Amino acid sequence: MIDPHSAWVISRGLIDVTLMVTWGCFGYLSWAVPAPLSTAITRRLASLSMWCAAILCLAVLIALPAQVASIGDGWCDIGGPGILEYWRDWQVCR
Repeated sequence: MIDPHSAWVISRGLIDVTLMVTWGCFGYLSWAVPAPLSTAITRRLASLSMWCAAILCLAVLIALPAQVASIGDGWCDIGGPGILEYWRDWQVCR
């Protein structure tokens, strides 16, 4: 099984790549491309944005438990009460 830190790094990479692709494509289309061409290209990129959104949701669902497992002692600590207390105390201190 993959260790928690590697899972977190991979999921963060997927999050960053999907956000760069999505914002890069649509940012370029909104700023540098004429409106009629932008509309036509946006329709063609609709499936890409849907795939990016699906990958982003999956990566976030992987990143959160992986980060908790990295803070704790491994995958078995994801649902443990100790990690919830640690997170609560960390939030109060910040």
